[in-house]
Amino acid sequence: MPAITHLQTRFLANRESNLYMLKYNGQVCHLRKVLNDAFPERNKTFLIEDYEPTGQWVYAKSDEFIDSQLMITDQPETMIYSVEVIGDYANFIVRIPQVLASVDNMNRIRSIVNTYKLLSKKAIYAYY
Repeated sequence: MPAITHLQTRFLANRESNLYMLKYNGQVCHLRKVLNDAFPERNKTFLIEDYEPTGQWVYAKSDEFIDSQLMITDQPETMIYSVEVIGDYANFIVRIPQVLASVDNMNRIRSIVNTYKLLSKKAIYAYY
């Protein structure tokens, strides 16, 4: 009899977890709520913002080698034929309260965000 009780307890816990996951999706307000629920010990809330890509200017010496010879240059005598901005590409940034700065928390946060975000979206994480 205790084995059936144990199985029922595990089943009900798994059911609650699945119902919670179905209740929320990748929308910003839902993702923020899930993160705030997972870490009640913080003093600030999680922030989720749009990400504006930045990067370094990368120059190619000639158009015919643009794919194979992109290089960073700071010599003014170098002839510049093509210019492109390269940087980290992401769709949104998750701002994490500084009090949660640890490897374990970061892994847990990444796992939660990856569970709820859309597959086509990429996140960047930063502490504030």
